[in-house]
Amino acid sequence: MTHEQWIKLSPEEKCMKVAELCGWHHSDGYWWKHTSVKPQVDGVRGMEAVPNYLTDLNAMHEAEDTIHNEDFSNPEWLKFLMNMGKVINQRRAHASAAQRAEAFVLTVSDQAVI
Repeated sequence: MTHEQWIKLSPEEKCMKVAELCGWHHSDGYWWKHTSVKPQVDGVRGMEAVPNYLTDLNAMHEAEDTIHNEDFSNPEWLKFLMNMGKVINQRRAHASAAQRAEAFVLTVSDQAVI
């Protein structure tokens, strides 16, 4: 995904994209995580169970953890930081959840902004 594609998405579509990249699955309106089999009871209809990655910094920190895996010198993490630098023009520590979500999607979908 590119920056141009990202900005054309609705907030719900953006949240869904981050959720999918974080391992959430959906089918027939149900969302679930950490299983390849659609649950009979545990699935939640609609996106109520999916974190709002565009407003929830804690959810975005968890998403970011999937990139670095405690190795802050790995190439994917460094690419994330470069993408973050292109998304926000101030210190990365001040990035909003929405800005972090964009950098995350650009990184994980393997499209560097640079």
